[in-house]
Amino acid sequence: MDTLIELLDARPADNVLAPQTFYPKRLIYLCGLNTGGAIIKGIRTFIKRRLPQCSVIFLSADMDNQKAVYDKLNRIFRVTGGGTIDITGGGEAAAFAAGMLCAEYRVPVISYDFEKFCYKNVKYAHFIRDDLPRPTITVPELFEIAGARVDGYGRIPPDEIAGWTDKIKAVWEIFLQHVSGWTRFTAWLQAAYSSAKDAGQPDNIRYPSSVRRAGKDKLQANIRILRKLSSAGIIDNFRYKKPMISFSFPDAKLPVLLCDAGVWLELICWVCCREAGYFDDCTGSVIVNWMAHEADRSGTTYNEIDCVAVRWPKSLFISCKLSIPPASALNEIRTLASRFGGCDTTAILMTMGDASSEPYFSQRAADLGIRVIDGKTLKYAHQGVLSVLLKSIISES
Repeated sequence: MDTLIELLDARPADNVLAPQTFYPKRLIYLCGLNTGGAIIKGIRTFIKRRLPQCSVIFLSADMDNQKAVYDKLNRIFRVTGGGTIDITGGGEAAAFAAGMLCAEYRVPVISYDFEKFCYKNVKYAHFIRDDLPRPTITVPELFEIAGARVDGYGRIPPDEIAGWTDKIKAVWEIFLQHVSGWTRFTAWLQAAYSSAKDAGQPDNIRYPSSVRRAGKDKLQANIRILRKLSSAGIIDNFRYKKPMISFSFPDAKLPVLLCDAGVWLELICWVCCREAGYFDDCTGSVIVNWMAHEADRSGTTYNEIDCVAVRWPKSLFISCKLSIPPASALNEIRTLASRFGGCDTTAILMTMGDASSEPYFSQRAADLGIRVIDGKTLKYAHQGVLSVLLKSIISES
């Protein structure tokens, strides 16, 4: 394809689907008058990496004004001598203007069918075939085209997750057996780990099984959890001789992970996304810089998203909470999903709590279009149930 004209849309997916499908030599984006520079820079960077031989041009018009869009498209055609218009994005006025141009000049017009996951020939686009490749994308690229940037990962780097899968499953099974006491266990472990670090030996724990703190609750080790962690190979050299407990960590990341009560729900979610064998990419604990491309802005906004999975053009934004969270947690994941994934994204909240016991929470989630997966399902997560459910959700979203 020589020239492809894209009507820039608020949904990031719409803006890069056609270029990856048809590989144009020249790509022209028609944007709204107030389109942010961060989005333009992110898309340009993405296209230059994916299609290095493609020239990229951004032009602007009032996308709600049919005549303004028509006049701009007409000028583009007079300069380029022709091209194909993708009306997947851009809104009704822009699509109507493209239709007028199509009728007048027999311009090829295409659009993406989100139900059949393929491009369709709206008019005169006889090059459309059923066997066109489905574009793919990575999680960092998903944020890039929305004008943001992934600045790191809070738990385990993506290139290391495969080596952690067995450990995560082992701890998850122990966690499920001790959900009610897990937070108290991590409180004791946090104190024990802090003591070990102060002693200059963070990988070797030696700490009393019970510790009274002035004005605070007593810290109590859970011997049953520790024995199971030892049997699973998560900790080494476990010894318990009253009142002291001692053991070591075979990996420097383990104490940090075990000291975080809620991390295992995030990690098992990530593992289940990977094992679904369906997603283009999935990542846990994604640290997102909202204003990475805004060089003239002072300060920035960061968010950490527990899990993101993408099968282009759809994606899942997942928030993980041990108990039923306040409404603000629902608002946060809804905002992040809408901002970076657009209308093609499903927001999910996972909680070990019982959603049916909190009707207001369930109704609020439904009002916001958020899927809730609670403890009744998550207790079977490691048995393949969650992988199947996540695949089903993104297929229907």
